[in-house]
Amino acid sequence: MLENQTHPVPARQQRSPGARQRRGSIIVLSACLIVAIFAFTAFTVDLGLIVLVKQELQTAADASALAAAQELIEMQGHAPGTPAEQQALNVARTAAVDVAAANPNAYRTSTFLDPMADVEFGNRTWNPTTQQWVTTWGSGPYNVVRTTARRTSATGNPLPLSFALVIGHQDADVTEQAVAGLMTGVGFASGGGGHGPILPFAVDIDSWMALEAATEPDNWRWDEATGTIEPGSDGIPELLMYPNGPDVTLPSGNRGTINIGNPNNSTADLRRQIRDGITTGDLAFHGGSIDFSNGPIDFTGDPGLSAAIKSDLQAIIGEPRAVVLFTAVSGTGANAVYTCVRFVGVRVCYVHLTGPMSLKRVIVQPTALIDDWIIPGPTDTTVPGTIYSAPRLLQ
Repeated sequence: MLENQTHPVPARQQRSPGARQRRGSIIVLSACLIVAIFAFTAFTVDLGLIVLVKQELQTAADASALAAAQELIEMQGHAPGTPAEQQALNVARTAAVDVAAANPNAYRTSTFLDPMADVEFGNRTWNPTTQQWVTTWGSGPYNVVRTTARRTSATGNPLPLSFALVIGHQDADVTEQAVAGLMTGVGFASGGGGHGPILPFAVDIDSWMALEAATEPDNWRWDEATGTIEPGSDGIPELLMYPNGPDVTLPSGNRGTINIGNPNNSTADLRRQIRDGITTGDLAFHGGSIDFSNGPIDFTGDPGLSAAIKSDLQAIIGEPRAVVLFTAVSGTGANAVYTCVRFVGVRVCYVHLTGPMSLKRVIVQPTALIDDWIIPGPTDTTVPGTIYSAPRLLQ
């Protein structure tokens, strides 16, 4: 009969109290790490979603701001505070909302903009003292627009998050803004094609600046619906550009006609420039551009207005064009020299160049001019008829 034997337990099968504790600690630690990994994964995934939506909202805000800024072009032709200006504002708001709606963002096929809360208009002016642009929101004349694209709890439209509930967050607020507007212009350079809308005429700066405070004469108005100038009042005073009023002494044999381009322009050149604008060839005589940001520029005089260009001026009645403002003039006829300081926009309202001098008239009214040829730069926007480059993003 075999004797009872006690078999020793192998060392690897022995479990000390310390080992059991370590095993329990590892389980707890693993559980904590799993939670942390899930939380980090949730944070990473949702952060990526937030970044994506921010980009999508920024795209929508940029596009809507540019669309509204494009409509600001039409607004510049209306007197501030008039029903026509308000109608233009409404059109700009609608454009911003419609363009935003064409841009999707996470979980939505379109981006919503509140036309009143998310589309703001303002005035952007250059402060020569501080050398800074100053934007006043809600104040006209309007040349800048700000749009806001949002996914927020306040608007009942937060961005739902996929995994962040692990760390106690169900959604996120995301907001992006864009500012677009019309950049004031300091001159003209070739826009890569077409013609620059400049008339070969100079107007004295004092007579022009007096229009800022003037209320009359106001005998002509631009009818946007028909695209014509008609008798009537529109809140925008007119200027007698030729013979330029009784208080202004202009050179005899000239009366404000200047050479844009060739210093020996013929009547045919004047007629071409009036109807079609200037060409890159005309600008070549000025070094490729006419830029007042570097100071005044002298232009030589042309023989003057005559009945030969009457039909050309009549052909562009109502169309925006630019003329130059001069601060000084010397000489007579073709030897006249005009010291000019800036461009302004005009609409020709009335032309009569036959008969005695007392009956001859070229009447214009200030209007904003927007064109791809215009060189953007800081200039005083309180001057009637400020010129602007094409709309662009400013922020």
